[in-house]
Amino acid sequence: QLNSNPRSSLSIIMRPIPEAGARVLALESGDVDLIFHVPPQEAVRLGKNPNLTVHTPPTARFIWIPLNTQKEPFKDKRLRQALMYAIDRDAIVKNILAGMAKVLHSPGPIGTFGYTDRFERYSYNPEKARELLREAGHGQGLSFTLHHSPGRYILSGQVAEAIQAYLAKVGVQMRVVDMEWGAFSQMLAQPVEKSQVQASYVGWRSVNGDMDSAISDFGSKFWRPRG
Repeated sequence: QLNSNPRSSLSIIMRPIPEAGARVLALESGDVDLIFHVPPQEAVRLGKNPNLTVHTPPTARFIWIPLNTQKEPFKDKRLRQALMYAIDRDAIVKNILAGMAKVLHSPGPIGTFGYTDRFERYSYNPEKARELLREAGHGQGLSFTLHHSPGRYILSGQVAEAIQAYLAKVGVQMRVVDMEWGAFSQMLAQPVEKSQVQASYVGWRSVNGDMDSAISDFGSKFWRPRG
């Protein structure tokens, strides 16, 4: 919120409004001049208001579900690939995120230097997912746990529920455990040999706009506690 009283210097007042609906209402009523973390459906609606401008610049962040590949069951590449084929990411972007996001085809943000999608992509293919599950010895089903911190990322709960439903269609049961972010981040900080996390719903980013800073931390030399 901007204070533009000509008899005083310009000042910026930052006010936390945790609830998304209240945040949008404050903007539309003129109570505040600027908000962020706008729900995608609201962004589409607000963009039609001639008195408002919605900015959607390229992001240096991506939202993903990293899997613990150092422990079963995700040591098997075929199993990890099966999960990719089982999830209709285009439908999630369209139906939950109102087309305000993009499907990622690389382990780094789309807006970074060095990003490319010029290779074979994972498409939505539940039959291929079932085939890979059978090859990996999980034709009779599989279950795992996803840890998640509600409210940290936009519509994360709805996205997690959609992923849960897609996986169930191919015989994979994903149990979602919600945690407060402080406790969740402490759990994620455990060294790999002590970690109990199978999968987590988190965000990652490039700190300098280059793909290198987004993917370098995947190397084992950056594992806790060294990195």
